[in-house]
Amino acid sequence: MARLFQYSRVRGCYYCGSREEVTAEHVPPRLLFDGTDCGSLTVPSCPRHNGEKAGWDRAILTSFIRAIDQTRAMLPPLSEQVRRIIDRIRPDYDQANREVSLRLLIREPQPELDVPLPYLSGSVDLQIWLTLLTAALLWKVTGTHDTGTDWASAASWSPCNLSGGQTSLEEAAELVGETLNNMDLVDSLGTWMPGWQPSPPYPLDLYHFDVCVNRFQPQVLFRHTFFGRMYGYTCFRTSPETAVKIEVALT
Repeated sequence: MARLFQYSRVRGCYYCGSREEVTAEHVPPRLLFDGTDCGSLTVPSCPRHNGEKAGWDRAILTSFIRAIDQTRAMLPPLSEQVRRIIDRIRPDYDQANREVSLRLLIREPQPELDVPLPYLSGSVDLQIWLTLLTAALLWKVTGTHDTGTDWASAASWSPCNLSGGQTSLEEAAELVGETLNNMDLVDSLGTWMPGWQPSPPYPLDLYHFDVCVNRFQPQVLFRHTFFGRMYGYTCFRTSPETAVKIEVALT
């Protein structure tokens, strides 16, 4: 089992190393696991890097779960836990209306595709949110802010993040095909290993992450999976020492 560092404000913020007004931050957000019998991972965070994304947590998780809710009739059956999460969060959809809106992806869609999908507003930055989540999870196996990790140049993206305007059915099909091909390409870059977990572990159908390390770069890829169907990726360069710590944590 990986040795995970415990929250301590004397260690400084997981992202920037600041020791000013450090408090505990849950990663991923505790909202994801409300009512679930599992442990929790916490890291020290300064007000900026805790507050910067705190307002995004509900919006992003709502957009993920609402996308599944909107398309559930077209997808394989959901697990009981995911169904419970949908039922629990659905009454709160209106609380995220300012950040999450429903729009049709396809112009003049066929009846079976006439399903509005959630879009995040420009005030919510999913890429930064994924980068911060990845940095917090990395801290659990380093216990320190590693200046050798280049977060400023990290690349984060989600194939589930919709942006832009409506498109034709043909363009939408091409976009979906390209997205799936890109996911296959990224997933084939190396050996993916299951990431570390609290005790008791997070339910895999609610959240888990996998890690792929290329020690020769050294370059690291995190793949986040929410509710079994929503994905986010973060790729970053780090120091050889941190790459080794990650590999040790994965064994």
